Amino acid sequence: MGSINKTSKGEYSIRFWYKTPDGLKQKRLTGFKTKQEAKLAEAQFLMEHRQQQFSKQEKENILFKTLYDRYINIYLENNVKTSSVFATITRAEKHILPYFENKNIFEITSEDINLWKKHLSEKTFRGNKYSHAYLSALYSTLRKIFYYAVDNYGLPYNPAVKAKNFKKPEKVINPFEKPLGGNYWDYPTFQEFYKRLEHIDINHPLYEGKLMTLIMYNTGMRPNEAAVLEWKDVLWDKSEIAIYKTASYKSKGGQLRITTPKSKSRIIIITKQCIDELAKWREKNKGQYIFGGDKPIYEKTIGRNLDRLIDIANRNHANKIQRITPKGLRHSHASYLFANHVDIATIAQRLGNTIEVLQKTYIHFLQSQIVPLEQALNNIKL
Repeated sequence: MGSINKTSKGEYSIRFWYKTPDGLKQKRLTGFKTKQEAKLAEAQFLMEHRQQQFSKQEKENILFKTLYDRYINIYLENNVKTSSVFATITRAEKHILPYFENKNIFEITSEDINLWKKHLSEKTFRGNKYSHAYLSALYSTLRKIFYYAVDNYGLPYNPAVKAKNFKKPEKVINPFEKPLGGNYWDYPTFQEFYKRLEHIDINHPLYEGKLMTLIMYNTGMRPNEAAVLEWKDVLWDKSEIAIYKTASYKSKGGQLRITTPKSKSRIIIITKQCIDELAKWREKNKGQYIFGGDKPIYEKTIGRNLDRLIDIANRNHANKIQRITPKGLRHSHASYLFANHVDIATIAQRLGNTIEVLQKTYIHFLQSQIVPLEQALNNIKL
């Protein structure tokens, strides 16, 4: 928005910058009775200027594919993390570009967007319809592409905004349904799992995987956060670990990139057992990274190691340990904290999540807070 000033005549003027093929230029408009009139005049000038940048013939030649290519190559790759660019390209080239690529962007209407939404709502992948979260991500991508057209190509309005997002389905929570699809261990299960691995010592090829399982269960960190932990991230005297980076393979060619995590950086406390085990491992692993050595452990290796450890734990036992994923260790840590009545704000900070995300993800575990609440209410005697 431009800078508004009052002139000596008591009128308002507005000064702002606008884009031209030769670069940025400054414009000053005067003679307005109110600040609102000045703002409206700025908006009107910018809209007319954008439209004048393209002749009728040029507008007829701006296809969605052209817009998409410029959005990716000019805007995204210069302003957004590589992992996010990769995710955007993956979604768009599968579900957005094939539908709109040969359409003139000035002729795409909100009705076209709604037809696209209907088309996607009816599609299935491996027998299942796409989740609302996935569809919303697609809509968000399309909306941003059209906003880019509004800002840079004189598109008078964003048709995706008028069409609105996919309607969120009503979700009924079944209190008898197993939380998180069963992808977590309660504390007794983890105790039993770890006990069955007592024979895996520091010289065993799977000791690193065993240690990583212990650290992830005790901290709740994401697998790709654990993958890039360095020895310098351990605050030995305080029994703490600093989490401020994550491994990402979402780039062209699947090359590893170390980026900032989804959440804000955080420092979390860890148990004495974790500190002691890390100290022992440090004597053997002289590399930069705690897990992997000279380079971070690969994300698929984390899952393979956990699978092999579960196989070993189940060997010669009738009572089998349930198979979970590395992310299930994070869920296990959260469930342990909820079961021990740790307040949700503390859990959110430790996991690097918002309270709102925790309430949605761990709604079943929040039921554990009901018992203390009922006990407190029963203590009210008048």
